[in-house]
Amino acid sequence: MQPNPVARGQQGQAPLSPEEIPEVFNPAAPTTRRDSFAGRTEQLAQIVDVVAQRGQHAVVYGERGVGKTSLAVVATGALVERRILALRVNCDGSDDFVSIWRKVVREAQMGRPLPPVVGIRELLTEATASAGSLLAATHVTVDVVRQALQILSHPAPIVVVLDEFDRLEHVRTKRLFADTIKALSDHIVLATVIFVGVAETPEMLLGEHRSIERGLRAIHVPRMSAAELAVIVRLGFGKLQMSIADDAVARIGELSDGFPYHAHSLGLLASREAIRSGQGAVQVVHVDRVAPQVIH
Repeated sequence: MQPNPVARGQQGQAPLSPEEIPEVFNPAAPTTRRDSFAGRTEQLAQIVDVVAQRGQHAVVYGERGVGKTSLAVVATGALVERRILALRVNCDGSDDFVSIWRKVVREAQMGRPLPPVVGIRELLTEATASAGSLLAATHVTVDVVRQALQILSHPAPIVVVLDEFDRLEHVRTKRLFADTIKALSDHIVLATVIFVGVAETPEMLLGEHRSIERGLRAIHVPRMSAAELAVIVRLGFGKLQMSIADDAVARIGELSDGFPYHAHSLGLLASREAIRSGQGAVQVVHVDRVAPQVIH
């Protein structure tokens, strides 16, 4: 016989189903909401500081699975309220210097909440058309990209997050991006570029370029502390209105080894296991049952 779903903590609410849990614990996608994000206070402040300074850009780097994308998304998510347009594109192995900037323009053309600027939708439509025309040329140089970004940032300052930048392997492509950063800083274009990628050092992402050192902030994203992982777990179970034993929280933190991806995965599977067992609280036994599916 199928066990009854776990009842929610507040009276009168519908029982919790396993299908609802991924809305809270979702290891397959980055966290996008500030109220669902835990830790990384220092790194969040660094990104906000970079955006606030004209001519400053950032490279966000660290191990795979430490939450670099979530950090960048959350840090730039509220910029629209500050009259700044945030754009994020993913790089892939087939991309080059020009194709990535064309992706940026296409991203700007998509429907999204816009900064509260009078007539910005019409201004942005005109700007993306003009920038797109520049980047459609056969030979696109660093200066052409600078001009395109200057046009694109005319309706409102922009922040461009280039995620998975580590997938670009060609040295020449990295050099062109470094030259672009220098050009944007020299001409004080109202565009901030944030490179995000898996790397042990910022030089592994962009190479060594002395000319951009003053204009590029290196932001390392380390593994999370046990306390930060505990906040992720308790925040998630609070949103689910489910209970979790203190030793189960500690066990998830121990098994996660500093990776929020593992904490989300264990939270997802352990909560489902508790529901299927018909129990109202997640215990260590539930975590241990599902751990082999996450920790290999």
